[in-house]
Amino acid sequence: MNIPEFKVRVFKEDEPIHETRVIVGKTHTQTPIFTDEMEEIVFRPNWYVPNSIKQNEIAPYLRRGGGFFSSGWDTSVLRRQGLRIRGANGRDIDPDRIDWSRNDIRRYELYQPPGPRNVLGLVKFRFPNTHDVYLHDTTQKNLFSNPVRAFSHGCVRVQNPDKLATVLLGHDQDWSAARVSSAMHNGADANKVFIKNRIPVYLTYFTAVADENGELKQYKDLYGHDRRMIAALNGRPIPAGLPDNVTASSGGGERRVSRRSRRGDNPFAGIFDF
Repeated sequence: MNIPEFKVRVFKEDEPIHETRVIVGKTHTQTPIFTDEMEEIVFRPNWYVPNSIKQNEIAPYLRRGGGFFSSGWDTSVLRRQGLRIRGANGRDIDPDRIDWSRNDIRRYELYQPPGPRNVLGLVKFRFPNTHDVYLHDTTQKNLFSNPVRAFSHGCVRVQNPDKLATVLLGHDQDWSAARVSSAMHNGADANKVFIKNRIPVYLTYFTAVADENGELKQYKDLYGHDRRMIAALNGRPIPAGLPDNVTASSGGGERRVSRRSRRGDNPFAGIFDF
């Protein structure tokens, strides 16, 4: 996958056999650059909320009194998004029985079971890594029409995950498109299919790429990596990263919107675009 290009490609014997659009991380929640191996594909997955999102985005809205919430804490936002809470004993807990002003939200497992609101959609592609990043489906299909698709918390959303799963499992285990569709729409929840022959995964960052005809294609330096590399090579001070208030716009340029204004109408606007 090439982050500035917003595309993922599958190669077989050095020849591209499939490509599709993707959505990558925002400038302040960047998709990392690394390599790993895909080990499993999970159909109808659960979404387990990362500690960073629990602590930085969910907890403040549970604890605040006033604003959106008249007093104390309000757990209705969890129910509206289908989020459940599990304790150390592995059992679900009623969120109204927890004093969110005193308890650390990281002590609890927050998860979203499979269903129409699940932010991972109907399938995810796992290549376990220290970044906790993976490829997955999404409920926000409309975002793929944007030329600049930097909207996620770091994971990579795939436009046509059914086709990607068919290509990968068809090569690995002779799965058909019909079997993939059945697993996505009618199969068991959290159904893990292990890859027999692990597939190398490369999350890359190239702003200049030669296409199959030898023509040079150039892409925006989305995260400023090239800018910092050029400064280092020229012996100049390395500029800081892009500010948090720069987000990709639908027109392909950039617009500046403060975090406060982005979330002014919806306290969870920044969460359910994972």
